[in-house]
Amino acid sequence: MRLDFSEIFDMSQERKNIENIIINIPKNKIPELKSLIESGKITKDSTIYDFKELGLTPDQAKIVKKSLSGFSDPKFMVFGLDFVNEIDELKKMQEKNTSLVWTGPLVDTKAVYTIDTMLEMIRSAKYSITLVGYVIYDTAKPLFDELKKARKRGVKIQFIFDKAKKYRSAIEKMWNGNDIPEIFSYKPKEKSSVLHAKVLIIDDARILVTSANVTGSALNRNIEMGLYHSGKAAKDARKLFTSLIDDGYMVKV
Repeated sequence: MRLDFSEIFDMSQERKNIENIIINIPKNKIPELKSLIESGKITKDSTIYDFKELGLTPDQAKIVKKSLSGFSDPKFMVFGLDFVNEIDELKKMQEKNTSLVWTGPLVDTKAVYTIDTMLEMIRSAKYSITLVGYVIYDTAKPLFDELKKARKRGVKIQFIFDKAKKYRSAIEKMWNGNDIPEIFSYKPKEKSSVLHAKVLIIDDARILVTSANVTGSALNRNIEMGLYHSGKAAKDARKLFTSLIDDGYMVKV
């Protein structure tokens, strides 16, 4: 049977009680607490003495008792503890997998520089790189040095730009060699439509979405900002651009 946790305690006193336990009860004690509740050894009618087996203080025992008294079935509290803990773990994972990226004049420990992020991502590539942008100038050579190394490792590379034909000479100058990767240009089906996205996708697993164009100014001097993410969104984004190519919105130049 699937339980709808939101109906049990979402935005309610029960949820507050659950969170109170997570905050005040040592984390290593919670699995044993759940086990004792499930076995019926601890109930809302238990005395403070009954909690000694867990090694809880009297105040901690009172918190558990108060929480238990708010549930018609004590097992709902066990489900709640699991559910809230799972949400907490997912939030931690998301925070770990997502980070702020920027170009700017300040040093901020909470943000990584755009150029450093892009170089690290390209160096880590194992089989595919998709670089999407609005404009590209021949002042972004450090990126191309790493892209050429990735190409030598057998990594497939795609360039997708708004007016790629216009910037092909800049790409060729920075590539400075044969075996230039595929270059696609946006072919709008509506007037005044442009490809304005700036995206770097690595191995369908990592993605940078940024305001920075592929230019020396954007990577080193402007104030630019974006988000790096490791996860399914990278694969979804790559599929979107593949669909645009398949549907004729992007043409090879």
